[in-house]
Amino acid sequence: MKLPTFTVLEIKKSFKRLSKSESKLLKEQFKEAFCDTNSGAYIDYKRETGYMLWDCMIGGPIAMTSDQINTNPPFTGDVYVFWDASEENKEFHLLGRDYIHKMTFKEFMNNYYSFPQETYIFNEEFKHAIVLSHEHFHENLHNLCLYTSAEKDNWYKFC
Repeated sequence: MKLPTFTVLEIKKSFKRLSKSESKLLKEQFKEAFCDTNSGAYIDYKRETGYMLWDCMIGGPIAMTSDQINTNPPFTGDVYVFWDASEENKEFHLLGRDYIHKMTFKEFMNNYYSFPQETYIFNEEFKHAIVLSHEHFHENLHNLCLYTSAEKDNWYKFC
């Protein structure tokens, strides 16, 4: 069963889109906190389309159910959301890759099935990130993975 996803128009109407420059700055901070920016996977991500930021993330993942996340939410208040959607829909792909969208964590959790795979969620503290992944961990986990920011020399890398 295919779950519903947002259209470009629905995202533009429903959530605040940050400016391109603000989005770029937040994404750089996200990458510094949660990615191995010296890895081959990161170099491939920057150079070519088709690679996912997921491939170079550190500090996780801990696969969780939506119930687990809602019981002990890693965020309160506003979160930032972006994605690496398939390029089958170029406008949708660019909307998530070039811009960050701001919403409450509750809004995200109420709608997370409508976001594409490879959606990244974080807040201004950069302590945790959630990734809505394409990886299939267990049929009841719904592919939500929690990451914690990690020191570069003491981290667990998911391969």
